Amino acid sequence: MMRPRLCLLLTTLVALPGCFPYHFTERPGARGRVLDADTQEPIAGAYLTITRAAEPGTVRAVLSARTDAHGVFVIAPAKVWGIWVLIGDEFRLSCQLVVDAPGHRSTVRVLQANPMALLHDRTDYGDILLAR
Repeated sequence: MMRPRLCLLLTTLVALPGCFPYHFTERPGARGRVLDADTQEPIAGAYLTITRAAEPGTVRAVLSARTDAHGVFVIAPAKVWGIWVLIGDEFRLSCQLVVDAPGHRSTVRVLQANPMALLHDRTDYGDILLAR
């Protein structure tokens, strides 16, 4: 009974050197508060969209959210399981956070994350001020 397991383990180790399962960040998270630039009052219901380049020259919305009554938003990161190849598999994930509210100019913030990061998968933007 032990022999088939040992053979499977050895075959796997030979076939996949330097590879192992990993919980990647597919979409970074974000949190912060949206305020009116003039009054410093929170903007309830501000619309937030995380976008990502789909192909060169095109952008697609990945996730949308709204601020609460206090202008606060929290967007959880999306994680997926995959195979990490140790040699040369490090890359940066770049998205944009677009913030819109009626009667205000929209603003864009860059979201950058390392998909390999275990703990730093959410950006804290603090206060985002929207001008009229």
